[in-house]
Amino acid sequence: MTDMIVKAQDKVSYGEMQEAIALLPRACAELFPKGKPDIMKVVQYMGAAVTASAPHLFLCVLAAEDKVCGFLVGLSELDVFSSLKYARVIFSWISPEQRNAQAWGFMAESFEIWAKKTGATEIQGTFPVDVPSLLEEAARQRGYERKGVVVVKKVS
Repeated sequence: MTDMIVKAQDKVSYGEMQEAIALLPRACAELFPKGKPDIMKVVQYMGAAVTASAPHLFLCVLAAEDKVCGFLVGLSELDVFSSLKYARVIFSWISPEQRNAQAWGFMAESFEIWAKKTGATEIQGTFPVDVPSLLEEAARQRGYERKGVVVVKKVS
């Protein structure tokens, strides 16, 4: 098995951020076939997470063989109705060549540590419907559980 490392927040170099951004077209094509990433917004978001200019934003990258092969972006926010703080995974992706439960677990652990530091009471995220069962099982082993149902309706 290939050695993998995760770097988060201010430990992510500019070059690693660029490598993560270069993965976006593949990630979006897989997860959002009709979508097109707004690279400038992504650069701003990732840059704000890395420089801590927006401490409620999170970025980690996963590297294998000294090459970025995955990323996870998230945020912490205060729920307006309950006044509880949640950490939410906004987008995560791992290249199919490196995708496995352990790789996902490395990024999840990094996000969990950050979420606790922000005072979040819960971590929320979604998997695509066709998520491999091994990733769902890995999430369950880390203490995640299904909660609620996400419904989607295409309007255009």
